[in-house]
Amino acid sequence: MKKLLYLLFLLILGIAQISVLQNLRIFGQMPDLLLAGVIFSGLTLEKRWAFVSSAFAGALKDSFGQAAFGFNTVFFVLWCFLIIKITKEIQIDDALLRLALAFTVSFLQNLLTGIIYFYNGGHLPFGVFMRVLFLGSLYTAIVFPLFYRLAKPLICNLSLNRVR
Repeated sequence: MKKLLYLLFLLILGIAQISVLQNLRIFGQMPDLLLAGVIFSGLTLEKRWAFVSSAFAGALKDSFGQAAFGFNTVFFVLWCFLIIKITKEIQIDDALLRLALAFTVSFLQNLLTGIIYFYNGGHLPFGVFMRVLFLGSLYTAIVFPLFYRLAKPLICNLSLNRVR
């Protein structure tokens, strides 16, 4: 039962992203809280629950978004897998490293989303694409430390974190 509370937390984040965060846009961009949840899952949760929560967050984003269904589910699980692999090789305990990781993952997610959008015949002006690519990634990276500070006590209380 405790483990389902984190999935409920992700559901609340998904609903907040499509409702409350619409009012907090900066230059038309808002942070991607579900992607922040995936990054957090990869950094802190045990492997099984990290993959489950990443797939759940991806399915939520697919159901709320306009992208092809399954795109975010696949890529969120992929980001989680890569973050788990990276944290086996490199200790990411510093806030600056977590910030850089959040920016990098968000940048790559936005880049792949744009490439697939263009490949499927969508048209987006180059300036708008660059704004989404850089400002959206930066906004997600700036919000991630706050997200990390809020979610870390929840995970510790639910005893879902992995032992290092």
